[in-house]
Amino acid sequence: MRPYELLASGGLDLDGVDVGLGNEADYAALSVALAAPGRLAERPSFLYVSGSVGVGSAFVFNGEVFSGRHGWAGELGHVCVDPSGAICGCGAQGCLETIAGRGAILAAAGRDDWDALAADAAAPDAALGEVLGRVGRALGIALAGTLNLLDVSHVTLGGTLADLAPALIPTLVDEVNARVLSAPFDALTVETVATAETGAALGAAYAGAQVILTDPARWASG
Repeated sequence: MRPYELLASGGLDLDGVDVGLGNEADYAALSVALAAPGRLAERPSFLYVSGSVGVGSAFVFNGEVFSGRHGWAGELGHVCVDPSGAICGCGAQGCLETIAGRGAILAAAGRDDWDALAADAAAPDAALGEVLGRVGRALGIALAGTLNLLDVSHVTLGGTLADLAPALIPTLVDEVNARVLSAPFDALTVETVATAETGAALGAAYAGAQVILTDPARWASG
């Protein structure tokens, strides 16, 4: 069975031990939504957007991550932002990942060192500033459509997008304010969270603990 088929099936049973499968962005988002297993954080409803090789996201409402029928909800990186743009790894044209994915940003900037690029983004030269402006606009366009659909007003950026947040947020917010219907009445708020290395693992642990909290009898015999 292929990984996406396992994800769609909801999990495995290995010698009587339940093994759950989930998306990295979903688990990272859960680590933001919960202060601890069973306890909501200060902001339990938001759109989490994670930058890595590509761009993923997760919609969280009252501490619950909505992953969709097949576990594929939140594929923000495959929202089209430029119909005449580059071909994405998924085969479609002009996906957000072709502009805002880590590899795409490095290639556009002519760089090969992400840490150095992120450091330079704090005070970019003209060439890097143009690249980051394009990333911010593309991300804002993709987010605007998503926020209109979901009716949320808070975005949390993680991973590589959090690394670049100070340079991206002004352009991103301008795009969202120009396109989101609720913007004049409920301004968008954007924050960052450092979840790139540990967030998904922490969220997966929370998810496992949630099962025990909601169905303790299932584990009593263990």
